[in-house]
Parts: sequence; structure tokens; C-alpha cells
Amino acid sequence: MARHMFFGGNTPDGFYSCFGNILFPDEARKIIYLKGSSGGGKSTLMRKVGKIFEDKGYLVDYIHCSNNVADLDGICIRDLGISLIDGTAPHICDPLMPGAIDEIFNSGDFIDKSYVEKRAKELLKLQAEKKPYYEKAYRYLKAAYEIYLNNSHMRKQALDTVKLERAIEKESEFLREKEIAEKPGRFRKMFSGAITPQGNVNYIDTLIKGLDIIVLKGNDGMGTDIFLEKIKDMAISRGYYVEGLFCSLNVEKLDHLILPELNICYTTVNDYHATSLTKEREIDFYEFVDSAFLNEYKDEMAYNSKMASELMERAMNMMAGQKVIHDNIESIYIKSMDFDGLNRASESITDRLLKLIPDEECEV
Repeated sequence: MARHMFFGGNTPDGFYSCFGNILFPDEARKIIYLKGSSGGGKSTLMRKVGKIFEDKGYLVDYIHCSNNVADLDGICIRDLGISLIDGTAPHICDPLMPGAIDEIFNSGDFIDKSYVEKRAKELLKLQAEKKPYYEKAYRYLKAAYEIYLNNSHMRKQALDTVKLERAIEKESEFLREKEIAEKPGRFRKMFSGAITPQGNVNYIDTLIKGLDIIVLKGNDGMGTDIFLEKIKDMAISRGYYVEGLFCSLNVEKLDHLILPELNICYTTVNDYHATSLTKEREIDFYEFVDSAFLNEYKDEMAYNSKMASELMERAMNMMAGQKVIHDNIESIYIKSMDFDGLNRASESITDRLLKLIPDEECEV
């Protein structure tokens, strides 16, 4: 079984990383940080390892790259404490306990250095051309977010906090009935979606499939994030493991919440993300706002939505522009790679990871 998500993203303040949440050190048995160039086979290696463990019945988290969703930034098999992580920029990661738990694998060892040395000037030129695209993309995102906030603030003005608190109290009853745990549960922060060169991509359905889905119908400013924060805090205080999926435009705002041990998830459905899966029930946050107040500003809010969407589209176009240059860099490195040697090294890694499967779970 597979799930797909992001642990980093393009935001109004630049690239944001929560890679430290992929696999917590005290849960880890083996973390391998992959180094090397674009086109160096890191994603291919991770896909191969992930597929092998999927075929053996393990749940595999596939962590996608927000700068190209076709690439992987990592995989994680939490049940075995195994993770492979791309440790290159913009999310540089290095071992905390080298040799004991984590290690580095450098696909750059399989580069024909004489080939790329001859193209050093070309590579430097391409790298320089790539940088301005992201600088412009982040400025467009920042402008989009500021306009997006205008609508959010108007919805907050229209919000009836008493109705919201009553809804939270009613929904959280099943948690209040449980005792506070001696040790709080663990919280894992990540993203179901990202703003990418391929557009606004969201993998929420892969994360909540098979769970009891409670839909929160509402836009930013209607209290969905307040609701989720309260449920999150109560669940953690009662010892439950919780996964929080945050907003790409505001990395401090919860969009979705997963309580795996209770087989429950809460997913926000609005103009930016939805689910195609069958819901258990729905909580309509439009019932908590003064619709007459919002109706007075409907033209202004429609204008804001249009402007924010256009600016986000322009930001993603800038990202797509840098991807074209990035692909040219990648093509140079692909031609320089000794993929036979890399494949042999990859097989060695896979063999070592398979030995971490408990004896009773191995096939006879």
C-alpha cells in the first residue's frame, strides 16, 4: 500500500522544509541520505526500494518533490523504521548518528567526471539562469497570499465564534471521554499538496483512503483551522499519534488531520482542495458565518479570489520556466552516469534494508 505527500513546499516566504518529521530518530533503524546531482538516479532508487517493500505488504510513504512532482524527495517505511531521503538542496540533510542509524549514499560517485568537467561553464550558466525564476515565483506567491488574506479576514469578521465553539465541543466529545495520557502522542507535520511547476498538486485521497472521512466544508477564515487545532491538541494529550497536513500558502494553518489509531480523518474541502472519496459525514462551516455580511462584500471577494488565482498561476509559470532549465542540467548529468555501477550499488542497499524485516515476517 502506498501514500503520497510532501515534506517541503514552495511558500510565500520561500522553500519550507519539515524533513525532520519524515522519520523521528528514536523510531529509526536505518536512514540513508542520498546525495548527488539531478539525473543521478536518486528517485529511481527510491521507487525501486519502495516497490519491493510494497510488494511485501508494507505501507510506503512516497515523498514527492515540490519542484517536480515526478521526482521523489524520499520514501519512508515507518513500520520498519526505514527511510531514504534526498539530502540535497534546498532541503539539505545529513546524518545525526553516522553508522549507528544513518548514513550517506552518494550517487555522484558514479558520475564520469571528465564528461561534466568539460561542461562546467555550461552548467554554471544554466544554474545562474535558473535562480531568477524562483525569486520571481516567490514574490508572486507572496503577493497572492496578501490578497488571499483580504478574503480570510472578512470571513473572520463574519464568523460566529460561539457556534464554532459549540461545534468543536460536540465533535470532540469522543476524545473528552478518554483519559489524559501519561505520555502525549507524537505529531507529524507534513503537506498533502504543493504549489509546483505542474500546478497545484494534492495527494489527499491517498492519505485518507480507508479512513472514516469527516469533511469540513469551509474556506479560510471560517474556523476550520481552529477546529482542527483543538481536535489535534486533545488527541495528542490522550496519547494518540496524529498527522497534520498544512496549507502551502500558510505553513502554520492546518488543512487536514489524520488520527490513524482511531481510523478517523478530518479533511477541509474548499476552493483549493477537495476529496473524491465517500465521506462519513460533513460539518458545514458556512453555517457559522454571517452570510448577509459576506454578501455585502461579494464583489470585492470575487475580485480578490480572481487576483490571487492569477498571481498563483503566474508563480507556477515561473516555476515551470525554471524546470525547463533544470531539465537541461539533468540531461547533462544523465549522460555522465554509470547506471550499471549505480544499479549494483542500489541492489546492495536493498539487500541490507531487506535484512531489517523481522524473521517472523520474512517469507519462508
